[in-house]
Amino acid sequence: MKQIKTLATAMLLTLAATASAQDSSQPESFNKVYVEYSPTYVKGADIDSKYTLNNLALGYSHNIKISDLPMHLEFGGKIGYQFGENKEDDYKENFNLFTVTVPTINLCFDIKLGDKVVVMPYGGYSLKINVLGKMKRDTGTNSNKYDLFDKDEMGQQNVWEQFVNSWQAGVDVHYSKYFIGVAYSGDLQKTVDTLESFYSVCAKVGLCF
Repeated sequence: MKQIKTLATAMLLTLAATASAQDSSQPESFNKVYVEYSPTYVKGADIDSKYTLNNLALGYSHNIKISDLPMHLEFGGKIGYQFGENKEDDYKENFNLFTVTVPTINLCFDIKLGDKVVVMPYGGYSLKINVLGKMKRDTGTNSNKYDLFDKDEMGQQNVWEQFVNSWQAGVDVHYSKYFIGVAYSGDLQKTVDTLESFYSVCAKVGLCF
């Protein structure tokens, strides 16, 4: 994880140097709306313990130019729905979560390719709020439902954090008023004490106005 963060930082610094040599290619401010799909990979303390949560989200951001250089700050947020299952030898768990990510703050760089295409790499910070979270565990002989944020139901070691700090790095490609993007993100803290890490790969499509 440390190597990934170091590589992402180095890439952003390189892109900043590249962008600084170009003329600004975006307006003083603009807005973006998008839909996003981002599978979240959950890794347990045991090397063989891992599963995936699917995440669908709707997001909005406002972008503000911060200098004469082709770079700007992006402020936004998104609402999402996560679902998935974890299959073990003697039980199966189904997860359903409703999340709000706010704020999402990114430092973005503009690299103009031709008249209409702008490549926009970025990196930044997000605060994810797990608003609702339910888990259903089925052992084959009985089934029980749990509140992921209730210590009495989940236990001290397995309760989920509701406020999670995270980081992200990615790139959007703009063509006229449309854009597509990919990103990688990870948590800056443990969401669950007994789970090693949460990280996501994101794909999104949206509109600028």
